[in-house]
Amino acid sequence: METHTDKARLIMKVMKSAQDTVNARYMQHLLPHQLTVAQFKTLQHLYWNKEKGGMTIGELSEHIGLANSTVSSIVDRLERDDWTERRRSDDDRRKIKVILTDQAVELFRQAPKDAEEFWSNTIGRLSDEEQDALVESLIKLKDVMEKPVWPSFEQLHPKSERYTQERIHADLEEIFSLELGFIGKCLVLAEMAEEISQPEVAAYLRQVASEEITHALSAAKLLGRNADIKRNLIELAKEKLNSKEIRENLTKIVTAEKNSEILDFLSKIAADEANHKRWFKMLLRRIKTE
Repeated sequence: METHTDKARLIMKVMKSAQDTVNARYMQHLLPHQLTVAQFKTLQHLYWNKEKGGMTIGELSEHIGLANSTVSSIVDRLERDDWTERRRSDDDRRKIKVILTDQAVELFRQAPKDAEEFWSNTIGRLSDEEQDALVESLIKLKDVMEKPVWPSFEQLHPKSERYTQERIHADLEEIFSLELGFIGKCLVLAEMAEEISQPEVAAYLRQVASEEITHALSAAKLLGRNADIKRNLIELAKEKLNSKEIRENLTKIVTAEKNSEILDFLSKIAADEANHKRWFKMLLRRIKTE
């Protein structure tokens, strides 16, 4: 004789099978557009909040549950493929908001038609009476499952003051890191502009970098990092080590391809890195003795 547990397992198995079918159709919908699940979810949240005039990277991060840097990378790829664009907020010019392009809006306008076709080929194969009976049974299941007052996740895992402070610290660290990367890109682009005789462009980029340095310093002070030069130098040296592995792998590939231009470029980096390594050691010794 089947127990309630046996029947519950069968129900869960059927529900999982139905969910797997929905997920498969979901992926089939994404494939023609070459979108990943994370990219589509990002577009979904932007579509649901499009009346707000877009969302900041921080807001998207909160909605999707991913780190700011991860969401920023996702948006970069979406922007590259003309799904999104960044614009300054009309309400606060300091804020950059991510909005959908016409191509992305059209994707979601088409979605209801695709969904209707999918449900017509699945639930539509049941008679009206069978559909009504299924809905009625599922509503009853929902009602009995909601009878016990289960504690929510928030009740079981209340956010402590420590959690809040750790989240603030992590977000500030991420802002600090992004600012440094942005400053570096501005300075490199300024040099490129100089090389092609665009001094005005170079001047603007250097001005932007200068202002962003102020923001980076403010973030460093809030993190208490401005007084710990030794720690920052050690982290800088570690970043060089991480990039070394990438360069070594690239060297193997371009050596096989006999690409002398890239090999010369990598060789120059390696030579400069040897000097930088000596400088870092000298600076750390000097800080230690002071």
